[in-house]
Amino acid sequence: MPPETAVAPKFRLRLTVQSKEAAADGIVRLRLAGADLPAWEPGAHIELALPGGLARAYSIVSGDPGRSYELAILREPQSRGGSQYVHEQLLPGDTVFTTEPKNSFALEPAGYHVFVAGGIGITPILPMIDRLKQEGKPWRLYYLGRSRGRMAYLETVAGLSPSNPGQAGIHIDDEGTSIDLAALVDGLADGTAVYTCGPNGLMDALAAQVARRPSIHLHMERFGRAEIAVAADVEAIADDATQQACDADGAFEVELRKTGATVTVGKGQTILECARTVRQGLSFSCADGYCGTCETAVLAGLPEHRDTVLSDEERQANRTMMICVGRSRTRKLVLDL
Repeated sequence: MPPETAVAPKFRLRLTVQSKEAAADGIVRLRLAGADLPAWEPGAHIELALPGGLARAYSIVSGDPGRSYELAILREPQSRGGSQYVHEQLLPGDTVFTTEPKNSFALEPAGYHVFVAGGIGITPILPMIDRLKQEGKPWRLYYLGRSRGRMAYLETVAGLSPSNPGQAGIHIDDEGTSIDLAALVDGLADGTAVYTCGPNGLMDALAAQVARRPSIHLHMERFGRAEIAVAADVEAIADDATQQACDADGAFEVELRKTGATVTVGKGQTILECARTVRQGLSFSCADGYCGTCETAVLAGLPEHRDTVLSDEERQANRTMMICVGRSRTRKLVLDL
């Protein structure tokens, strides 16, 4: 494992690849073993250090308490080396380094839970259902996919509720069993908690339907980028010549205070990629604004938040930002880097 990631303080868990097997077309299942591993809650993920200074966040599907974590990893068509490495080079017996479990998709109390999982998005959902089953609480699962061959854990899903098979529904496009999201949402009781993970198109469509039902509580785990604007007013910032309002999609400057360097972030570029040209070893993982790894303190200026990590209150406070997707609403940002 390359030093840049293996020795980074946050990758404190040294694990061994206990097993690696196909879970579906383009998906492998890894069992990572260790000793006295930290406990985790449903919805949690760990970051896996990868060659080339990369790191990727993967949901924990299951595992032996204190001894192992199970992950399922989709081979991404546009992989920058992460999933490609796992699929092509990582072998049983290899050593890997990971972070301790982190949870930004926790299971919250509700009278009724409904889960909508698309493809690899089933991974954080399965342990949530296991927990609800243990507690004897009601739930319903809709597992969606384009084709049966590309859907992992089908047998597991089919066995979740033997006495009531409809409780865990499998809906496959090429078998003509896709679902109507509008009808699904219309049939939910007030106060239902809906958890969804999967392709952005699916989650955006579901979110649009849930927006019609304010009493439904939607929780999402995104794999991709979402555009979320800050609620703060540009005019409310301090009167500083370097803090003039600008188009967030245009160019702006970023001062890296600790590094003592200033970079220009152009249209179509990210703060992260520009900052890495002058400072090595910056922590990041998803590069799409959903994992929280690159969260950075904002010392001056007004950021444009485009992540799905920060709460509304945190975005309004503007104390931190995700530099992999966030931009600036002022001509200059000063970051604690």
